[in-house]
Amino acid sequence: MREAEAAVLGVEKGTAEEFYSQCLANASVLERSARARASHSDSIGAVACAWGADVAIVQAVIWERILIASRNPLRQFYQVADVVVKALTEEDDGVKRPVSSAEHMVRLARMRVLRAFDSALAHDIESRWPDVTYLEALPPFVEVDVQAAVANRLLGVSAGEFIEHRRREAAAFMLEAQSRRVHGDMAGAIQAGYDSDFRSLDAYLIESAIAVGDNALLTVISRWELATRAVAALPGLPPDFLAAVEVVRETLGAALGEADGARLRRTFAPV
Repeated sequence: MREAEAAVLGVEKGTAEEFYSQCLANASVLERSARARASHSDSIGAVACAWGADVAIVQAVIWERILIASRNPLRQFYQVADVVVKALTEEDDGVKRPVSSAEHMVRLARMRVLRAFDSALAHDIESRWPDVTYLEALPPFVEVDVQAAVANRLLGVSAGEFIEHRRREAAAFMLEAQSRRVHGDMAGAIQAGYDSDFRSLDAYLIESAIAVGDNALLTVISRWELATRAVAALPGLPPDFLAAVEVVRETLGAALGEADGARLRRTFAPV
């Protein structure tokens, strides 16, 4: 049964410990990113990363339950899925209530998510969530702020147009990479391949966010942070083009998680 649960949650047999460790690592990375963005008065970015850290903790705690608890937590996992996506941007009853700060936004979102769990699991999650008082000085963002941020992120076009544009760019960069490779310019080929894969990543993150109803693209901010930081942490790339592309793709996929990484990999421009 636990192997079946792992498959349903997108984690292959034998990787439970790695998945759990990755959740905790993601939470740590995103908390640091949230604090950095808060220091630059970026309310939307700080809240998106802070909430991404919270979600990673939720994943880790639920995964613990799957591994060690006698009861099946999958019902609770699915029940909370939609709540997690919408918690930051929707009210419970559709009524807008005064929000005093970015910290207040996150705390309200936490309350909505905790209602999806039994009291014991909710207490465990709440006790592990990081401190967010550093968000107190930041103003909350409102719909007009989100709309402006989304328009800026999509370069003023629709999400569909943006995705198509990025994928055309990815294909063009990969053609350039192959040309440079044929002419012996390995460094140029690797850079063009790198540029191609990041265009594909950009398109995939937007597409995934829209698919789960995250029209504010808040998950794009946190997932982009995880992916770019993972690649930045690499000590270097192999001098061989194919090997370098493989390292970048493996790193990007691992940063997003096993199931998501597999879907991302299918969107990369062919080498």
